[in-house]
Amino acid sequence: MERPATVFPDNAPGSGFSAGEVSATVSLTLLIRTGRSPDYKRGMLTRLWELPQAATGAPEEQIVIGIQEVPASQALEMEKIMPDVGDQSGSANRHTSPWIAGTT
Repeated sequence: MERPATVFPDNAPGSGFSAGEVSATVSLTLLIRTGRSPDYKRGMLTRLWELPQAATGAPEEQIVIGIQEVPASQALEMEKIMPDVGDQSGSANRHTSPWIAGTT
């Protein structure tokens, strides 16, 4: 079975905008299971903002990151439907949050 790949699309120069002006942009959309706390999501957004900013030196107004949430029943990993975030029987939930703890 062929596995899906992570896709990083290239955008042509001049196709990014910030505050109505043509500019380079960093745009990232995350798809996560519903049920994470607001603190967890804020920590994740903050850390994921820091990574491209450090790597590219992009000004903060040129970085856009957003989260989309889906029910666990609509997410599949390693050919298994994901457990709910609060269901500790699922292997995906054995991890503590590195976003809040400040470790990666």
